[in-house]
Amino acid sequence: MTGRVFTDNSKKEPFSVKMRAYFIGFCYDSVNSLLKLISNLLWPKKVPLSPKNICIYRIGNIGDIICSIPAFIAIRKAYPYSKITLLTSPGGYGRPGAKELLESATFMDKLWVYYADEVSSLKSAYNFSQRMRAESFDLLIYLPQQLIMLKYLFRNFIFLKLCGAKKTVGFELSTIKLWASEQSKIYQFDNEVDRLINLLKRCGIPVSGGINYDLPVPNDKKESALKIIEKYKIKSKLIFGIMPSASYEDNQWSLDNFVEVIKFLLKNYKGCQIVIFGGHGDVEKGKYIKTKVKSVAVINLCGITSLLETEFIIKKLNLLISNNTGLMHMAALEGIKVLAVFSPAELNGNWLPYGQNSKVFINRNVPGCDGYYYRKLPKFEKCVTAINVVDPKEICLEIFNLIGKKMPQ
Repeated sequence: MTGRVFTDNSKKEPFSVKMRAYFIGFCYDSVNSLLKLISNLLWPKKVPLSPKNICIYRIGNIGDIICSIPAFIAIRKAYPYSKITLLTSPGGYGRPGAKELLESATFMDKLWVYYADEVSSLKSAYNFSQRMRAESFDLLIYLPQQLIMLKYLFRNFIFLKLCGAKKTVGFELSTIKLWASEQSKIYQFDNEVDRLINLLKRCGIPVSGGINYDLPVPNDKKESALKIIEKYKIKSKLIFGIMPSASYEDNQWSLDNFVEVIKFLLKNYKGCQIVIFGGHGDVEKGKYIKTKVKSVAVINLCGITSLLETEFIIKKLNLLISNNTGLMHMAALEGIKVLAVFSPAELNGNWLPYGQNSKVFINRNVPGCDGYYYRKLPKFEKCVTAINVVDPKEICLEIFNLIGKKMPQ
């Protein structure tokens, strides 16, 4: 069964909302039973106890890969003596993903990165499957993206069968977009970290123990990160992180809202430092915030740090204030306290930051947006507006709850 539980308020919802959500719940269970049946027909053997050669198939960008790391570690723990290959793609050329994050990961033996153009035609996809077949995988563990559509799961049945692994597991549908608003009112879904771990368990992978996260930073990245820390004099006893960017417009809280929160921090925590994080595409956002808050305590690292340098630096944070981004997941899994602003366009629970150190701000009282996934006009405009309904004053009050009202001594 797809990982979901009833929300605390589910019994109070109107009958029509309940019936639609229950119907979608029935669809989840029925479709996944069918997928499991097809998978068992195509690969009738049981999951091997000691596979020599394993392939993990997981595509996606920064957030997808960060949230997959506990699952990768769980697979390594289950099969300590196996050769493990991660087959992954960030999509198009130039997009960041596993290649930029996992260069020193000890839980993988091989990183196999491909790009969308390499499998864009039937011929190229077939040729790619034959390259995989030559690897002779004993076990292929498929970790589908949360938003994958059913037609692509059926397509991947064919592709992965051609790849020739002796056993393939992992076919599961985790999101049905129909009546997403009703689903969000009735169900709380597993967040992405738990979804992948629970998927492994449902597939028969011997997962044990709690969630483990480890993103090794190679020595050269540590040294360059330390130089950045020294150059910008990042040494306060209280350091706040700001992540003002987002992949989608409806996940983008207003930059002026971030400015208001930063001014609150500077006013109430004398001697603190505030570090703005972001990639090369976020340089202008960092500059905008700096022009609005003229303080040496605000340090703009947008476009300056690599992903692994960022991983090293965020460990110094006392608190990160962020949109729904890969960096948010990175900080949460490192045990950093996180305040995150979310769009109601997400299904309830799916991409929440992991752990107990986080507080999410989300306004689901915007008609036409709650659980709306399609990101098309005109409803998309409502979702863009919806995230800015979150009042920066709410964030400021919660900072007092998490950090206290005084600088640490």
